[in-house]
Amino acid sequence: MINPQNHITNRVREVLSPIEVWSNRVPRGIDTPESYIIVSDMNLSEAAQSKREYEWIVGFNLDITSVVGLGYDAQDIVNDIVEDVIPKMKSLTDDVVEIKNVDLIASRSMTFDTSTNSITRQILTYEIWVNYGD
Repeated sequence: MINPQNHITNRVREVLSPIEVWSNRVPRGIDTPESYIIVSDMNLSEAAQSKREYEWIVGFNLDITSVVGLGYDAQDIVNDIVEDVIPKMKSLTDDVVEIKNVDLIASRSMTFDTSTNSITRQILTYEIWVNYGD
């Protein structure tokens, strides 16, 4: 049996290119770009099982982040990325697992300042219904 989370994560990275997409955090040793996406809070639920097929719900967050100079607002940058992300996610396909449905469940924004930067985030919560036959 396969793990559909691996396939979904890889496809999300590919479909959202050229923006950088990482799992859980920006990797150590990489200069953090002004804008990037983190795939986080990945979860998996078995939805159905038959003799030769499995169906799952794969859930996760896409954390769209923009880092700018302290006191500047990056909401327009983040909104433009979200506008690009939503239709790309709706068109998600994979060669191994059949993607039956991609649902945007929720969205929330967070903005905060560090001592040197203003950080704007929009977190999109997705559920993807997938099928895999042996």
